[in-house]
Amino acid sequence: MVRMILRRLGVAAITFTLASVLIFLLVDLAPGDPAKLLSERRYGANSTVENVAQVRSELGLDRSAAERYVSWIGHALRGDFGSSFQNGRLVAQDLTEKVGVSVILILCAAVFALLLGVLLAGLGAWRPGGWIDRATRGVAMAGVSVPMFFLGPLLLLAFALKSPLFPAIGESGPASWVLPAVTLGCSSAAIFAIVTRVLVEEAMTQQYVITSRSVGALPSAVLVRDVLPNIAPQAVTVFLTQVGFTLLPGTTIVETIFAWPGIGDYFLRGLLFRDFPVMQAVLLLFVVVLIVLNLMADLIQGVLDPRVRRSLRKGTT
Repeated sequence: MVRMILRRLGVAAITFTLASVLIFLLVDLAPGDPAKLLSERRYGANSTVENVAQVRSELGLDRSAAERYVSWIGHALRGDFGSSFQNGRLVAQDLTEKVGVSVILILCAAVFALLLGVLLAGLGAWRPGGWIDRATRGVAMAGVSVPMFFLGPLLLLAFALKSPLFPAIGESGPASWVLPAVTLGCSSAAIFAIVTRVLVEEAMTQQYVITSRSVGALPSAVLVRDVLPNIAPQAVTVFLTQVGFTLLPGTTIVETIFAWPGIGDYFLRGLLFRDFPVMQAVLLLFVVVLIVLNLMADLIQGVLDPRVRRSLRKGTT
C-alpha cells in the first residue's frame, strides 16, 4: 500500500507540473493584450503606447515566457497568485473569500447526485426489465441530455418566478442552495445512476449472486449483502470522477445563472477581462482538486477492493 501511495504521489507531481505548464501557455497565448486593457481602464481614452508599455513592464509581461512561468509557479506554490488586473486585489484573498461559496454548492450538488443516482439505480435493479426499470432509465437519459444552461433558467422560471418557492439569485441560506444544487447535480446523478445500474446488472450474473439467490435469499438481501459491497469500489470511483470533471467545472455555468459569488463566477469574469492571474489561479486550483480526487479514488479502491489489495500484497513479496 505504501508503495502504491508513493507511486501515485509521483504521478500526481508529474501531472501537476505538466498541467501548470499547459495552463500558463494556454493563458499566455490566448488572444488579447491585458496590458492594453488595463492601460485603457487606468488612463481611459487618453491611454498611449507609452502607457501600455509602462503597464506591461509593471506586470512583468515584457519578460520571456520561461522567466514568467518560473516566477509564477514559484509564487503560486507559496500561495501568492499575484494581484488581479481588474481591481488590484490579491487573487489569493479573493479565492479565500469565494471558495467557501463554491464548496457549499459542490457539496450540495454531490449529495443530491449521490442520493438521486442511488435511488434511480436501486429502483431499476429492484425489478429488472419492468416498467419501473424502463422509467428510471428514461429519467436518467433525460438528466444526461438536458444541459445546465437550459435546466437552470427552467428551474428559475418554474420555482422562483412563477411559484416563488425558492430564492431566484444569490446565496442567502439553505433555501437558496436548492435550485443551484439541483441544476449542477442533475447530470451527474443521471450518469451515476446509469453506471451503477450497469454495475448491478453485471454483478447479478456472477456465480456468488446466483448461488445466494438459489438458496432462497430475498432480492433485497442479495442486493445489500452481495451486490452493493462488490460494486462499491467502481461506484466510488465513478462518483469522485463526476465531482471532479462535471461538478467542479459546472460551477462556472451555475454560479453565473444564479449569481453566486463563487470560484466559477470569479473565473468567468477573469476570462472576460483577460485577467491572467485570476484565470491561472483558478485553473491551477481546479487541477489540484482533480489530482486530490483521483488520489482519493485510488486509495478508496485499494481499501474496498480485495483484488487490488491482493495485487498490492503480491507486488510487495
